[in-house]
Amino acid sequence: MAFGRHSFVLDRPDDNGVTQREQLQRVQQQTGVAPPELVDEPRLPELCQRLWEWFGELAATRQNGFAANPISFMEIDAWSRLTRTRPALWEIKAIRALDAELLRLSHDEQKEKTKAKNVH
Repeated sequence: MAFGRHSFVLDRPDDNGVTQREQLQRVQQQTGVAPPELVDEPRLPELCQRLWEWFGELAATRQNGFAANPISFMEIDAWSRLTRTRPALWEIKAIRALDAELLRLSHDEQKEKTKAKNVH
């Protein structure tokens, strides 16, 4: 989960379409010193590599209304049948936990933007 949370924060584009990761990499290129956010970045355990890929595939097909909707069991089931992939129950729970974390971070970010807009 730490890897996912860290990746969600670093890889979210700002209003100009630039991610925090890209900004930090530019700092590293210019100074020759890696920022702590890149040095201390959690590593994705090898065992979780396919889980992260599956999450990416499912998140790319996410339904959106006024906000992003959670990945549903129906979507996981359809993806599973179409790709002939049989995730274990713990993998489905992990995908849904990653998704919940991504949505929570997105919601928090939206609240901050709204708060900042109301201040100005």
